[in-house]
Amino acid sequence: MKKPDGKFQCECRCSNEFRRKLTDLAYHAGFMKKVRVSDNTEDDYKVDVSTLTADERFAFLGNKKGVSNMLMSITKNKGLIINGADKSDMREIEKKFTKNNSNISQLQSLCEGQSINHKGKILKHETLFKEFIEVKIILGKIVSEILSHKTTKEVTNGPAIEAKSEFLNDIDFAGTLKEHMTFVTDEDTYNILKSEGECIRTNIKNLIREHSIFKEGAPTNHPFILEALEIYQRLNRNTEAAHVAIKENKPHQAMLYKNIYDRKNEMIALIKQHKNL
Repeated sequence: MKKPDGKFQCECRCSNEFRRKLTDLAYHAGFMKKVRVSDNTEDDYKVDVSTLTADERFAFLGNKKGVSNMLMSITKNKGLIINGADKSDMREIEKKFTKNNSNISQLQSLCEGQSINHKGKILKHETLFKEFIEVKIILGKIVSEILSHKTTKEVTNGPAIEAKSEFLNDIDFAGTLKEHMTFVTDEDTYNILKSEGECIRTNIKNLIREHSIFKEGAPTNHPFILEALEIYQRLNRNTEAAHVAIKENKPHQAMLYKNIYDRKNEMIALIKQHKNL
């Protein structure tokens, strides 16, 4: 049935278990946005549904919107893409780059007023440090540009996969189809749900069974990103080595200059390699 807003509505009879497991899949796939639920009688009372069991969570989310959006997303994207997927991999790589940036100020302090005599020529650490920073800025822009592009990776384990398996293994028993579910979708999804020859419940199961689960994220395993991190981590070790040498009253100026020079050239080589791709 087409609604005035252009959406299509259909309804099916189902069991409580079918409804609960389908709702739980929508929750784990990120289509139930309301993670916290307020009690209308007590404004300050909130429940974090992520800490509840599936049955308890269903009591709060059973009548919330989200299942229809999940079904439309599967139809549109030819797969179930987790909505608002965990970004722990992105946070981890940002943490590594942040650690390097915090060490840059230490490196700058180590370079202040330092110089070495190389083949009769005075080489100033501060001049080299400025050149290093100029190259690092270019490298950083490339890193940011690469990380801004989303990649899609198939999910093979985790809560969403478990919820999908639970739903697909659900069996209709005689006398259990006592509830109703209403779906408001676009026309393409509506046509799939109302496909001739099968009931809506079966068509929903087929739609979910035939499509994998994916999550979107940044390309944290991109070769350029990994190599940039390797260079930064070597620089961090170089900085630590300079601090140790100072603490032990050992000469460190020549070692420090060479390390910064080497890291700068490694970054230049990586940038050139990237531009030649």
